[in-house]
Amino acid sequence: MTYALVAYNVTKVSVAALTGTNTYGTPATINILTRLEVSDVIETDMLPSYGMMAEALAIPTHKEGKLTVGSAEIAASPILFGRTWAADTGTPPNQSSTQQQVAGGAGFPYFAIIAQIATTGGGSQIIGAPKCQIQGTPMIGGDANRFSTGEMSFIALPANPTIGRVMRIDRAQGTYVFPADAAAFATFFTGFFS
Repeated sequence: MTYALVAYNVTKVSVAALTGTNTYGTPATINILTRLEVSDVIETDMLPSYGMMAEALAIPTHKEGKLTVGSAEIAASPILFGRTWAADTGTPPNQSSTQQQVAGGAGFPYFAIIAQIATTGGGSQIIGAPKCQIQGTPMIGGDANRFSTGEMSFIALPANPTIGRVMRIDRAQGTYVFPADAAAFATFFTGFFS
């Protein structure tokens, strides 16, 4: 059990639309990812007694995460935001495409995320959450002489509140077969919905 303990680099992140109970659309890879963070959200309470605290609660309720990206996510955009890019017009090198962003409506869709993180010794850690939703979109803009990156915040919820499973974490030694299609996503999240 001493393999895949020290993580140092995210090597792949894919997202897929959650279309039903453990049913997913075709996954898309995040093209340029500079950072991935996921942490527990914890509700706390304390019970006072005789001028001191006698009991404490710390209950994890869901996860919060952040993705920092360095490119316009053409393939992932419909999955993450429900927004699509229009087909390219023109011919190289004079092409363009448009995305119209609207407010209101049904809001951002649910999606699943799976990430692979390299570890020392040739292994990897694989983390995944089957029911996520974007809560903050990347800012659009740029700085002089700097690559433009954008941070997206998301939440990960229990896929089934009566079961409470919100994230899967695997450790792998050697080669790991990353879930590459909708069926593999469903296999990865077996047991999360029922």
